[in-house]
Amino acid sequence: MMRVSKYQPLTDYLINCEDIFCRLSFVEIEKLIGDRLPESAYTHATVFWNDANGHYARHWLKAGRVVAQYDIIQKIAVFKKDIALANCHLTKVKQEEGNTKISRMRTASPNRHPAISCDEVISASRKYIDEVLRDEHARYLSWEHCYGFFQKNRTDPSEEQLDLMCLHLAWYLASWGMLRGSAFLLQKDYRVHLPIVKLLVSKEYRNLHNCPIEKLKDTHTLDQIMKLSDEIVELYRGLTEDLGNGEGKVASDTLITKILLGTLGCVPAYDRYFKSGLSLSKVAQQSYGAKSMGQLAEYYLDHYDQFETFRREISLGRVEYTPMKIIDMCFWQIGFDRDSSGNAD
Repeated sequence: MMRVSKYQPLTDYLINCEDIFCRLSFVEIEKLIGDRLPESAYTHATVFWNDANGHYARHWLKAGRVVAQYDIIQKIAVFKKDIALANCHLTKVKQEEGNTKISRMRTASPNRHPAISCDEVISASRKYIDEVLRDEHARYLSWEHCYGFFQKNRTDPSEEQLDLMCLHLAWYLASWGMLRGSAFLLQKDYRVHLPIVKLLVSKEYRNLHNCPIEKLKDTHTLDQIMKLSDEIVELYRGLTEDLGNGEGKVASDTLITKILLGTLGCVPAYDRYFKSGLSLSKVAQQSYGAKSMGQLAEYYLDHYDQFETFRREISLGRVEYTPMKIIDMCFWQIGFDRDSSGNAD
């Protein structure tokens, strides 16, 4: 039996509404769907309420309506009856989805045939969270402290706040194993991160902070993340020219992605166990890049209700976990369970 979308009651309500303009508060919509609207409806409204956003818009477009107005202050949305325009948008959405399916077939995307069910994936993540809850000073909490501080102070931070961001980032990276052995960061103090921190909170990359999952399959957004990654590599190279060869040290994908996860929350950390989890699940390519990121975003959206329910559950009373943090926890734990004889990279 085909599963009925939780948004179907909204579609039915809009179909049965005889008024040209149907005004609904966010609370009324949430009562209809029996759940809270995703955070993007409030914080990334231009994306969520966009009639071209097929993942959500189809629910009002199928009712022959388009969004005439929305207001995140008053928390209302106004749906206008315009069957011709709605059908036009819906046709474009279906065409884009058709092109995406063809593209997936051509590239034989791994996440079309996952070897592990979504329930198993989320179950693995619960094991990760249990470790955090058992110890109020668990090292995994370093992510919450670092990410939470960056989110709170990311807009035009003072010099003092930038200094504290460097400290948070340094300790988070240390607790996540990035100062072990021959790691070049071991030879530097925490202020080596200052140019990187300034880049992360710059206006150019402000949209990547807690980026909605639907945007993380967008080519422009993925290209922006890859550009940011390259810039971080070059900054560290320039900051480490004194270490050995005079050409500077190259930051690994593991370091880059742990930084992006701990500060922006838009990328999972591609360390040894995370990549092992991807290998076991066959959800996405193991190597860090736009293609793997896009596949992970698609996987999250394919199981959106399950992931979002879990994400909201563990975020209660804590820093708000991001979709890519959920992805990171899930597949890291799967990889760790496969080989739990050591610590993560």
